[in-house]
Amino acid sequence: MRSRPGAVGCGLGWRFTLSFAITVAAVSLAAPQVDSTPNEQGTGRRPSVPRERALTADEVPAVRQMAELGNAAAQYRLGEAHLRGEGVVKDARQGASWIRRAAEQGHRRAQHALGLMYEEGQDSPQDLGEAERWFRSAAEQGYSESQYKLGSLYRSGTGVPQDDAQAIHWYRKAADQGHLDAQVDLGYAYARGSGVQRDDAQAVQWWRRAAGLHPDAQFNLGVAYSQGKGLGRDDVEAAQWLRRAAERGHVEAQLNLAEAYARGAGLFQSSIEAYQWFTVADALASGDLKVRSAGGMELVAQRMTPAEIAVAETRAGDWLRAWGNRKQ
Repeated sequence: MRSRPGAVGCGLGWRFTLSFAITVAAVSLAAPQVDSTPNEQGTGRRPSVPRERALTADEVPAVRQMAELGNAAAQYRLGEAHLRGEGVVKDARQGASWIRRAAEQGHRRAQHALGLMYEEGQDSPQDLGEAERWFRSAAEQGYSESQYKLGSLYRSGTGVPQDDAQAIHWYRKAADQGHLDAQVDLGYAYARGSGVQRDDAQAVQWWRRAAGLHPDAQFNLGVAYSQGKGLGRDDVEAAQWLRRAAERGHVEAQLNLAEAYARGAGLFQSSIEAYQWFTVADALASGDLKVRSAGGMELVAQRMTPAEIAVAETRAGDWLRAWGNRKQ
């Protein structure tokens, strides 16, 4: 008796499809763990854990099968999916459970995520000692995000004894891997003499390494050039770095740039440009910075015509609308 045409092929096709899906998922999960991502919000601080591409509902079954077979990368991805409700029903308990299983197998990003949960009391009781333990586990495996976090704990004395030398130790490990926040904070340490001998030139070097992407580093370089600390004074360079940080939404840079325009320091004097940047800063500022922006606007307005003020306000409004669109 002849087999029904296609019967065997159909069975093989089902097995091939499942095998292919698992293989594709494995390739995706085996991608290198990226430790550092550029800040996109202009705040100078990056998310604590770089975000994975969201799983789709079609991908979840294959990833779940791999997770149940003990694949740590799949366990981490499935845990993140449950925490966010991406491709699966949002379930914090399930998410934390899968992330813990991955962390216990030595998955660095899962260990960091578990540390954050314990630190913040998110999806588990707050326990700073456990947070430090998991951050250290990942940091000792070379995960720069955890190295930076451990340095920050030592700097503040959160969950560990306050220790500037240990903070510098871990900041340097992260900074040497290109971690932007670690580079910026290591620059601050040299500028203040915290845990290291004060050295303005070293501070500038670390800020320069981060300045391509980090608005705090750009602002600090602008201030260093304007004050001649750690390098030669150069108002033109100062204004250029302040502008880069200001365009990234750094409020202090916007205020310093406005003051530079008002004085004509490193660029052509322009009351319109000064008023524009004071207005932008005023919209984004709070506390003492808002007092400073309001005072700047008042002083500059004294030498402007109503028409010039209207031009500056229009430019500021256009910038703020564009900024809001970029943040969405």
